[in-house]
Amino acid sequence: MILTTAELAAEEHGDARRAVRLFRNAGEIADEEGDEIVTANHVFEADELVEVELFIEMVKGTPLSGKSLLFALTRLDRNNPEKEWFRTSEIHEVYQTVARDVEVEPKGYNRALELLNKHVTTGVLESKKKERGDQGKFRSYSLQGDVESTRTGLINSTPELQTLMGW
Repeated sequence: MILTTAELAAEEHGDARRAVRLFRNAGEIADEEGDEIVTANHVFEADELVEVELFIEMVKGTPLSGKSLLFALTRLDRNNPEKEWFRTSEIHEVYQTVARDVEVEPKGYNRALELLNKHVTTGVLESKKKERGDQGKFRSYSLQGDVESTRTGLINSTPELQTLMGW
Protein backbone atom coordinates (compact mmCIF):
# COMPACT_ATOMS: atom_id res chain seq x y z
CA MET A 1 0.00 0.00 0.00
CA ILE A 2 2.86 2.39 0.76
CA LEU A 3 4.51 1.59 -2.56
CA THR A 4 1.23 2.15 -4.42
CA THR A 5 0.75 5.50 -2.68
CA ALA A 6 4.32 6.57 -3.47
CA GLU A 7 3.94 5.58 -7.12
CA LEU A 8 0.65 7.46 -7.53
CA ALA A 9 1.99 10.55 -5.77
CA ALA A 10 5.17 10.54 -7.87
CA GLU A 11 3.29 10.05 -11.16
CA GLU A 12 2.37 13.69 -11.61
CA HIS A 13 4.88 15.88 -9.80
CA GLY A 14 6.48 13.82 -7.05
CA ASP A 15 4.51 15.86 -4.54
CA ALA A 16 4.84 14.74 -0.90
CA ARG A 17 1.64 16.62 -0.01
CA ARG A 18 -0.19 14.50 -2.54
CA ALA A 19 1.15 11.34 -0.88
CA VAL A 20 -0.06 12.56 2.53
CA ARG A 21 -3.50 13.30 1.06
CA LEU A 22 -3.59 9.86 -0.51
CA PHE A 23 -2.74 8.22 2.82
CA ARG A 24 -5.36 10.29 4.64
CA ASN A 25 -8.12 9.68 2.10
CA ALA A 26 -7.31 5.98 1.77
CA GLY A 27 -7.50 5.63 5.56
CA GLU A 28 -10.84 7.45 5.65
CA ILE A 29 -12.22 5.24 2.88
CA ALA A 30 -11.08 2.08 4.67
CA ASP A 31 -12.61 3.37 7.91
CA GLU A 32 -15.92 4.19 6.20
CA GLU A 33 -16.02 0.69 4.73
CA GLY A 34 -15.26 -0.87 8.12
CA ASP A 35 -11.91 -2.25 6.98
CA GLU A 36 -9.08 -2.45 9.49
CA ILE A 37 -6.37 -2.56 6.84
CA VAL A 38 -5.86 0.02 4.10
CA THR A 39 -5.43 -1.72 0.75
CA ALA A 40 -4.22 -0.67 -2.68
CA ASN A 41 -7.88 -0.47 -3.76
CA HIS A 42 -8.48 2.14 -1.06
CA VAL A 43 -5.47 4.08 -2.37
CA PHE A 44 -6.76 4.00 -5.96
CA GLU A 45 -10.15 5.20 -4.78
CA ALA A 46 -8.44 7.93 -2.75
CA ASP A 47 -6.45 8.99 -5.81
CA GLU A 48 -9.69 9.97 -7.56
CA LEU A 49 -10.75 12.03 -4.52
CA VAL A 50 -7.37 13.77 -4.35
CA GLU A 51 -7.65 14.74 -8.03
CA VAL A 52 -11.01 16.37 -7.32
CA GLU A 53 -9.72 18.11 -4.16
CA LEU A 54 -6.70 19.53 -5.97
CA PHE A 55 -8.83 20.73 -8.85
CA ILE A 56 -11.26 22.46 -6.47
CA GLU A 57 -8.31 24.27 -4.87
CA MET A 58 -7.00 25.34 -8.28
CA VAL A 59 -10.31 26.91 -9.35
CA LYS A 60 -11.21 28.39 -5.97
CA GLY A 61 -12.04 32.05 -6.55
CA THR A 62 -12.61 31.55 -10.27
CA PRO A 63 -15.74 33.39 -11.44
CA LEU A 64 -18.75 31.39 -12.62
CA SER A 65 -17.98 32.35 -16.22
CA GLY A 66 -14.50 30.79 -15.91
CA LYS A 67 -15.91 27.62 -14.39
CA SER A 68 -18.60 27.50 -17.07
CA LEU A 69 -15.89 27.63 -19.75
CA LEU A 70 -14.15 24.68 -18.13
CA PHE A 71 -17.45 22.83 -17.90
CA ALA A 72 -18.00 23.50 -21.61
CA LEU A 73 -14.60 21.99 -22.36
CA THR A 74 -15.43 18.89 -20.30
CA ARG A 75 -18.66 18.56 -22.28
CA LEU A 76 -16.72 18.77 -25.56
CA ASP A 77 -14.20 16.26 -24.26
CA ARG A 78 -16.89 13.77 -23.23
CA ASN A 79 -18.80 14.13 -26.49
CA ASN A 80 -15.66 13.80 -28.65
CA PRO A 81 -13.55 11.07 -27.01
CA GLU A 82 -11.30 10.79 -30.07
CA LYS A 83 -10.29 14.45 -29.77
CA GLU A 84 -7.90 15.92 -27.22
CA TRP A 85 -7.62 19.55 -28.38
CA PHE A 86 -10.46 22.00 -28.93
CA ARG A 87 -10.40 25.38 -30.63
CA THR A 88 -11.39 28.51 -28.75
CA SER A 89 -14.39 28.94 -31.06
CA GLU A 90 -15.66 25.42 -30.26
CA ILE A 91 -15.31 25.99 -26.52
CA HIS A 92 -16.96 29.41 -26.72
CA GLU A 93 -19.93 28.00 -28.65
CA VAL A 94 -20.62 25.31 -26.02
CA TYR A 95 -19.89 27.80 -23.22
CA GLN A 96 -22.69 30.07 -24.45
CA THR A 97 -25.15 27.19 -24.01
CA VAL A 98 -23.77 26.31 -20.57
CA ALA A 99 -23.96 29.95 -19.45
CA ARG A 100 -27.58 30.22 -20.54
CA ASP A 101 -28.39 26.89 -18.85
CA VAL A 102 -27.13 28.28 -15.53
CA GLU A 103 -28.90 31.57 -16.25
CA VAL A 104 -25.89 33.85 -16.61
CA GLU A 105 -25.13 36.21 -19.44
CA PRO A 106 -22.36 34.59 -21.54
CA LYS A 107 -19.13 36.55 -21.89
CA GLY A 108 -17.92 37.62 -25.31
CA TYR A 109 -15.31 35.75 -27.29
CA ASN A 110 -12.37 37.93 -26.22
CA ARG A 111 -13.23 37.71 -22.51
CA ALA A 112 -13.64 33.94 -22.86
CA LEU A 113 -10.19 33.80 -24.46
CA GLU A 114 -8.73 35.74 -21.50
CA LEU A 115 -10.36 33.35 -19.03
CA LEU A 116 -9.12 30.29 -20.92
CA ASN A 117 -5.58 31.70 -20.86
CA LYS A 118 -5.86 32.26 -17.09
CA HIS A 119 -6.67 28.56 -16.76
CA VAL A 120 -3.50 27.82 -18.74
CA THR A 121 -1.51 29.95 -16.29
CA THR A 122 -2.92 28.04 -13.31
CA GLY A 123 -2.18 24.68 -14.93
CA VAL A 124 -5.78 23.56 -15.40
CA LEU A 125 -5.49 23.77 -19.19
CA GLU A 126 -2.77 23.43 -21.78
CA SER A 127 -2.83 25.50 -24.96
CA LYS A 128 -1.12 25.54 -28.32
CA LYS A 129 -1.20 27.83 -31.34
CA LYS A 130 -1.74 26.48 -34.82
CA GLU A 131 -1.53 27.96 -38.27
CA ARG A 132 -3.78 26.56 -40.95
CA GLY A 133 -2.89 28.52 -44.06
CA ASP A 134 -6.09 30.09 -45.38
CA GLN A 135 -7.90 29.36 -42.07
CA GLY A 136 -5.45 31.60 -40.25
CA LYS A 137 -4.04 31.20 -36.75
CA PHE A 138 -5.98 29.80 -33.86
CA ARG A 139 -5.45 28.53 -30.35
CA SER A 140 -6.53 25.11 -29.05
CA TYR A 141 -6.96 23.96 -25.46
CA SER A 142 -6.80 20.64 -23.67
CA LEU A 143 -7.57 19.68 -20.07
CA GLN A 144 -4.49 18.88 -18.00
CA GLY A 145 -6.31 16.50 -15.67
CA ASP A 146 -8.84 13.74 -15.98
CA VAL A 147 -12.11 14.95 -17.51
CA GLU A 148 -14.29 13.20 -14.92
CA SER A 149 -12.28 14.60 -12.00
CA THR A 150 -12.56 18.05 -13.56
CA ARG A 151 -16.33 17.71 -14.00
CA THR A 152 -16.77 16.40 -10.46
CA GLY A 153 -14.64 19.22 -9.06
CA LEU A 154 -16.61 21.83 -10.99
CA ILE A 155 -19.95 20.40 -9.92
CA ASN A 156 -18.88 20.02 -6.26
CA SER A 157 -17.49 23.55 -6.06
CA THR A 158 -20.18 25.34 -8.06
CA PRO A 159 -23.83 24.96 -7.04
CA GLU A 160 -24.98 26.60 -10.28
CA LEU A 161 -23.39 23.80 -12.33
CA GLN A 162 -25.04 21.03 -10.29
CA THR A 163 -28.17 21.36 -12.42
CA LEU A 164 -26.08 20.24 -15.42
CA MET A 165 -24.84 16.99 -13.84
CA GLY A 166 -26.45 14.77 -16.47
CA TRP A 167 -24.62 16.45 -19.34
